[in-house]
Amino acid sequence: MLGEGKLAWLALTKKSQIRKIALLEFKHLLNILENTSGMPPDFFDDPYVVGFFFGYTMGVGAYVGGKAVKPTDVNSAWVDMIFELVPDRGLIVAKKFAEWSASREPSFDEGENNGTLFALYSYKAARLDDNPIIIEAQLKAEAMAPMWEKLNQNPDEHSRVMSALRNMLFWDRINHREA
Repeated sequence: MLGEGKLAWLALTKKSQIRKIALLEFKHLLNILENTSGMPPDFFDDPYVVGFFFGYTMGVGAYVGGKAVKPTDVNSAWVDMIFELVPDRGLIVAKKFAEWSASREPSFDEGENNGTLFALYSYKAARLDDNPIIIEAQLKAEAMAPMWEKLNQNPDEHSRVMSALRNMLFWDRINHREA
């Protein structure tokens, strides 16, 4: 009987960890967006954005739980986050997510794949050395070296590639959204 309670606690802990880790990245992204161009009112109406956020949550789930991650923990953590990030629109976003996921909407799928890739790379949850997107990000990170020097910063290679990936998979993509 004691073992059952302990297992339930561990499952809640994984969901909580997934939620907390993913939410940190989302709040960071949304804070930058708010402080630069402002948060578009239709931001969460974009299937790429919703797919990216969900994919990132899945990647964090793989990092937290490894092969033992439960899809229900990932889904539950994602829904909790959407209702925290956009409480007035959480139900609408969740419904659109369900539609895009079920119909395999191409932009949603692209966002989901890219969000997962970004999380897996960020947390070193998978070997991605031969992934073409990671290789492209490594090249972009190398090209950004002079910028880091001008800022008197010297992040490690992993951090530089993460910065390039974030630009490629999120900022570049949302900056090219149709009005």
